[in-house]
Amino acid sequence: MAASTPTQTGITPDKPRRSKRKFVRRLIVAFIVLAVLGAVSYVAYRMLIGPSEGTVAGIIPDNTVQPAAAPELEQFEGTYLTFAYPGNYVVRPPSSDDTHNLETHTFVASGMMHKILTVTVTSLPSGKLEDDTSYYMRSLHPETYQLKPEVIQGEKVVVAVDAKDSQEAAFWVHKSANGVNLLTFTVSSVTVGSAATAQEYQKMLESVRWR
Repeated sequence: MAASTPTQTGITPDKPRRSKRKFVRRLIVAFIVLAVLGAVSYVAYRMLIGPSEGTVAGIIPDNTVQPAAAPELEQFEGTYLTFAYPGNYVVRPPSSDDTHNLETHTFVASGMMHKILTVTVTSLPSGKLEDDTSYYMRSLHPETYQLKPEVIQGEKVVVAVDAKDSQEAAFWVHKSANGVNLLTFTVSSVTVGSAATAQEYQKMLESVRWR
């Protein structure tokens, strides 16, 4: 009888199984690597967008716009009065044509908000504010002018506000040993209803001192 040839049973089928196991192991390793990379990426992203607990200097430039510094004050020395005004106003030479006024000065501030300040002192023998034509005209038109009485330096001052034309005019009757005078303190601006201009004007008015 011829000798039998040994079969390959149990040997050949193991190769596909081993290849399949290696493939599964590679998939598992690849999945773990991807999961780790994803976790690291997520943590890095959260650190970038999250609030910083430390101080980082020199990375992000500070582009915050700083408010403009207030101009320095100048002191005006007139014949009948003195007052402080911002240095961005320029004093115009006084005009000698008007003989009715005791004193007249004009101040101009140029820039984004063009402003004109007019300071006039006139004689008011009666001491009655109604006898001044400029004030009387404003008192007849309450639809245009809002009259606001104030007390400055112990004396009554009436401020007429014209919001439409952005103008404020203060009328100040002052009695002294030399008689009764009237100060008309007027500011006009191109900016209608400017709170900054109104505040600036109020400070100048309150700084007035009679000589």
